[in-house]
Amino acid sequence: MSFEINTSGTFASALAGTHSVATTPMTISGAMVANYSLTQPTLSGIITQKSITGNFTAANKVYDGNNVATILTQTLNGIVSGDESNVSLTGGSATFNNKNVASVATTTASITPLDITGDFTVTSTKVYDGNTLANVTSRTLNGVIGADVVSMTGGVANYDTDHTGVAKTVTLTGYGLSGGDAINYTLTSVATTTASITQRTLTLSNFGADSKYYDGTTVATGIGFQDDRLSGDNLSFGRDAAFEDANIGTNKNVNYSNITISGGLDKNNYVLASTTGVAQADIWVKPITVTITGINKVYDGNATATVSL
Repeated sequence: MSFEINTSGTFASALAGTHSVATTPMTISGAMVANYSLTQPTLSGIITQKSITGNFTAANKVYDGNNVATILTQTLNGIVSGDESNVSLTGGSATFNNKNVASVATTTASITPLDITGDFTVTSTKVYDGNTLANVTSRTLNGVIGADVVSMTGGVANYDTDHTGVAKTVTLTGYGLSGGDAINYTLTSVATTTASITQRTLTLSNFGADSKYYDGTTVATGIGFQDDRLSGDNLSFGRDAAFEDANIGTNKNVNYSNITISGGLDKNNYVLASTTGVAQADIWVKPITVTITGINKVYDGNATATVSL
């Protein structure tokens, strides 16, 4: 005996899960079919979930000290045609693999350096020394996140000019960042500061004067002195100088008074330690010459002569 069962069926639902299966009525066929009666079976089956994968993209960000990433888009791969509007990838959180600049996580995004600024201080004043260098006393950063290890290092500070002045502008150049988190920052600018350059004290020495013959006055000539100005600086002076009196003598005082720095490109960079000074010089006896002229006379029997000066 032989017979065949012929049928087809459909699940009660297209969704994943266990569902009944409806079939078209089954029939049997064959030479002995008349001897049998077919009871229609009750069927069920399982639709298993389809495996799919997902993707996401994340936004670039400026360094902020943590590894949290912002999700931009989420997509699915392998969705059955027609289901795209009924299933989507949602939720979740994203993190960079570390907080530092240029890290790459499951998707690709960039952390760009955070812009920060700096400040510095210098010694509040210095005495004029012919150069623009200022002594840096501190360096600080603005905008560093939390306890990040980063500091401003190096750099040279210079006044705007080497001349004296109050609250002169001082600028720092050649600085940089160092520390374990320095890669996460860009130092965009460092503010200027101010400081003063005060006048240098100028000391005069080796006062001089020429000796002279008595002329009835205290006028002195050949006057001059030396000073301790910085090499290359340009100064000129005004002064009064006179012998202590008009009489003859040796090692007489020649007194300098009213000394001023009267000119020169660097006059404002100095202040005199003293406006007076003393030199020594001689006033010699003045030699004189006497001319005598004899007066002719008529013979008078004696040798007496009359003369005129």
